[in-house]
Amino acid sequence: MTAYLMNRGSLPIRKGSPPPWWRHRLIERCGAVVPFQNSRRGGVVSGRVVHFEIPFDDGDRAKAFYERAFGWATMPMPEMSYTTVSTGPTGEQGPSEPGYVNGGMMARSELFQGPIITVDVDDIDASLAKVEELGGATVLPRQDLGQMGSIAYFTDPEGNLMGLWQSAPQVG
Repeated sequence: MTAYLMNRGSLPIRKGSPPPWWRHRLIERCGAVVPFQNSRRGGVVSGRVVHFEIPFDDGDRAKAFYERAFGWATMPMPEMSYTTVSTGPTGEQGPSEPGYVNGGMMARSELFQGPIITVDVDDIDASLAKVEELGGATVLPRQDLGQMGSIAYFTDPEGNLMGLWQSAPQVG
């Protein structure tokens, strides 16, 4: 992995570590969430909701609530200040049954005030251009996550923060 571009709050970013705001992409570390593949690379169709994030003020309270209310499985990643969330059966390639979307939880911050959904796209840069053309605004431009893919955040014309995910080309 390579160095990452931003620091959320006082969380340090170390060279070679994932960014604090997108930790859940590390299947190697958590085994619960994988990089999302899009239609051009043999996975979900572009434009689908592929991930969610829920900010919290009290991590233990939030985890307990979602585990008890919905039976979600959570996996804390304290070294990354992030908790992965599995909403249903999960295998090596993410949810193993149709209808499930996995996500994560992290401490509430100035940027992350409410739930965020992430949409799979073929081209983040083109998608951000379209978002801006239609009245939205780029909040965090494309950020590459090593060999996994790229992310970006934008607000829609209603002020909702949303995420974009573009899978890296599959090698081999």
